[in-house]
Amino acid sequence: MTLTQGLLDNVTYDGKLYALPETTLPSAPLTWIRQDWLDELGLEAPKTLEDLEKVAQAFIDNKMGGDNTLGIVGTSQGGALSSTFLTSGDHFLNFSSLFFANNAYPGIWVKDKDGKAVYGSTTPETKKTLEMMREWYAKGILDQEMALRKSAQEVLVSGKAGIFFGPWWSPYNLEDSIKNDPKANWRPYAGPADSSGKINSNETTGSTYIVVSKDYEHPEAVIKMLNIHVSEKDASYEEVVADKQMTSQEIPLFMVMGHGDQLEYAVTSTQKHLAGELKLEDIDKVNYGFAYDLAEHVKNVKKEPYDDYNIQYWDRAGDEAFFTHLYAHLNGGSAFINADINYVRSVATAKTKTMELKWNNLKKLEDETFLKIIMGNAPISDFDQFVEKWYDQGGEQITKEVNELK
Repeated sequence: MTLTQGLLDNVTYDGKLYALPETTLPSAPLTWIRQDWLDELGLEAPKTLEDLEKVAQAFIDNKMGGDNTLGIVGTSQGGALSSTFLTSGDHFLNFSSLFFANNAYPGIWVKDKDGKAVYGSTTPETKKTLEMMREWYAKGILDQEMALRKSAQEVLVSGKAGIFFGPWWSPYNLEDSIKNDPKANWRPYAGPADSSGKINSNETTGSTYIVVSKDYEHPEAVIKMLNIHVSEKDASYEEVVADKQMTSQEIPLFMVMGHGDQLEYAVTSTQKHLAGELKLEDIDKVNYGFAYDLAEHVKNVKKEPYDDYNIQYWDRAGDEAFFTHLYAHLNGGSAFINADINYVRSVATAKTKTMELKWNNLKKLEDETFLKIIMGNAPISDFDQFVEKWYDQGGEQITKEVNELK
């Protein structure tokens, strides 16, 4: 099933399309790691949780980032441990990857062995992951100030951290890290894999929609307005913002729209252009305008060998405006589109009636319990008490309502 078809299925009832969905691109967390540290220590990139633990410990023991080297950094103050069915599925600087590698899917609704919907945060697999994270935290492998720092990203900039989890576009948040240390060679790897070798992720389905009243005289006006920032022949989104001095939130009916394969097309067309296999004029500028822009600028910043994305083969000063775009697409984007990812989609993608009343308190109970367990302020047995409280305080009724949605 294509991404576009999946998005349309979410808003189609009895064969009729009831809303226009935002074309959220597929996403999954990658393991971003200081390749220069790996190379200096003669280590291979981690493939499993066990590998990841050993690499993080080696970074710390060898003080690769100085006396206060951190192994794995993640969520900061007010941040979440993982994404949920109600939040972004981009996974930037959270710990979703650790859960996925244990076949745990906290925050979304999954099917149990009998095909019934169960909340992923209440499963034995989630408990197992929390117990592992508790051990890693006690060893210092996980950042000792996780969930307490004002910004985990500041740690990446400081050069003290060697590993974090994030989507293909994470280099947009690594600009200052590379500025401060031009040798900071952040490379992405799919995984860690689970015990069977699968790389798992939950599936982003999108949460933004446009609905038009059937009483409107000109419903086609919505499409015309959207065309302003997606059509190559009209003003681009960037031009609209520049001309109107607007943010995306201020553009009427602004919503990300585009082909579901736009990332793959942008990456592969740029690669083929570098390899001399695709002329610039042969890139589909009308439907993939940004892919054309990437290819047009790529030779200003990418040095030979063109298929080696390590930081030493880039000339950042060659085109400051496009360096990060290209580094993100060729480095992160290529790793992502070439990964074989097992996606698990949430049974529920919106709040049920009882969730409207109970969900905030249930989520607070979950977040507080999980953090206390990981940071050693509560025993692992508190997970079982959490599950009981979760069902007693509204979870049982919510689970019933989710199963009725199937």
